[in-house]
Amino acid sequence: MRYLVISDIHSNLPALKAVLAKARRIGYDKIICLGDFVGYYTSPNEVVELIKKDLTIAVIGNHDYGLLHPQSITLHFNELAREALFYNIKVISKETLEFLKSLSFTAETDGFLFVHGSPSEPEEFEYIYSSVQAGRELRLTSKKVTFFGHTHIPVIYEYDEEKEKVITVEKYVRFKEGKRYLINPGSVGQPRDGNPEASFGILDMEEGVYRHYRVEYDIFETVAEVIRAGLNPLLAERLYDGF
Repeated sequence: MRYLVISDIHSNLPALKAVLAKARRIGYDKIICLGDFVGYYTSPNEVVELIKKDLTIAVIGNHDYGLLHPQSITLHFNELAREALFYNIKVISKETLEFLKSLSFTAETDGFLFVHGSPSEPEEFEYIYSSVQAGRELRLTSKKVTFFGHTHIPVIYEYDEEKEKVITVEKYVRFKEGKRYLINPGSVGQPRDGNPEASFGILDMEEGVYRHYRVEYDIFETVAEVIRAGLNPLLAERLYDGF
């Protein structure tokens, strides 16, 4: 089984379409999404509808949770995120709402764990930005491979159980005995690693291999939708720089 692993789409339909097109060329069977289907951009319903057919595993992200609990938005989101979330609430369909309500904080398959924020406290949506934080999380889990999102930055952390040491692996990894892994596929809809290309990964369960990928998309199409919706232009401008 080969999975397309995605996260943090954030209602960015052009980015998602580009990811799906490239992933189909590479080849995959089903989709895993690590949350944040909604927020920041303008097409929450179209995003969910486009991937729902092939979606086999999904967890809830903090923006998904915020949309379902509007009273929490002013407490947990900055001004840009609040504005976009309230726009998403305005346009959300009943079908998309029901889909978001069905999502849980964690999911598992074949000993793999999937979560949006930190695996140790999935309901808190904590960020994992460093190998120190990754090491703490990996010491707290017995899962061989854990996938997370939330930071919008693609990364592979490899933990050596014998040496109790964490290293960062570039782009590709073959899972080894005596090692555990914490992997972030990056963001489809709003990359923050200085690269504006949409980010995703392919997980090959039979081969025990994971690889990062990037793909260009029509950023101006998303920008035009931001302007048309009357959202803050900063949401559009940041896409060009990947921050």
